[in-house]
Amino acid sequence: MTDATSTATAPQPGPPDAAGFISDRAYGELPADQQALYSRTPGNEVNGSRWQLRSEFEKQSGEKTGTDPATSTTDDAIDPAEMAAGETIKIVGKDGKDFELTADDIAALMTQRAENDLRRANMPVDANGYEAKLPDSQDR
Repeated sequence: MTDATSTATAPQPGPPDAAGFISDRAYGELPADQQALYSRTPGNEVNGSRWQLRSEFEKQSGEKTGTDPATSTTDDAIDPAEMAAGETIKIVGKDGKDFELTADDIAALMTQRAENDLRRANMPVDANGYEAKLPDSQDR
């Protein structure tokens, strides 16, 4: 008996329509690097919220919603130390909600992210990495 390996690949989702929209199903079938090219946009009474190419959304709204991770450089990063006093940046979340962040907000988010990354890096890979150890007792 021979082991036959299937060479069939999953069908690729169709291209976006003229306005750059794709369905939830098509979005879910995209690889992560391609998903980064889309933003969730609020719908209307006829169409529910959909996924739209960021480039098309930016053309229609005149705003830049984010960067393409494939072409992003460290020059795109926001340095809160270089922001002017009172300056804010606007960000559109995955749910389509607008956020305004100050330099203090960005610094706090960066600190929280660094703390989470450090905690995650210090955790054992699996349960076998934990040690059952009681603190040393100090007699007074």
